[in-house]
Amino acid sequence: MKTSLTIGGYLIQRLYAHGVRHIFGLPGDYVLGFYDLLSKSKLSIINTCDEQGAGFAADAYARVRGLGAVCVTYCVGGLKVANTTAEAFAEKSPEPRHFRARLLDRNTGLQSPNRARPPPPMRLGR
Repeated sequence: MKTSLTIGGYLIQRLYAHGVRHIFGLPGDYVLGFYDLLSKSKLSIINTCDEQGAGFAADAYARVRGLGAVCVTYCVGGLKVANTTAEAFAEKSPEPRHFRARLLDRNTGLQSPNRARPPPPMRLGR
């Protein structure tokens, strides 16, 4: 039986295709499944002490390589990278791409009913 590609697997493939070789972040409850996929991929995981450090590292990586990626969890994790996103925007650097993941059931791809629904991601416009 042929296995289907997950959303996380597709995202990893696209990041790699765009030249990203490292992803910065801090494992948290909502992204542990994605970190499992990352650990089996060609991308290197760079764990940082906190989310803000990951955001600044991804910004520096983007300035050198053209595209950076950060993986953080919802709520506090997302709020802590707001400053780094604003800094990248203000300096007109290649803005790091931030993504967060809901906890999904590996078999169905649906959000686990055992978790409270997190708030939608914050959008910063240009």
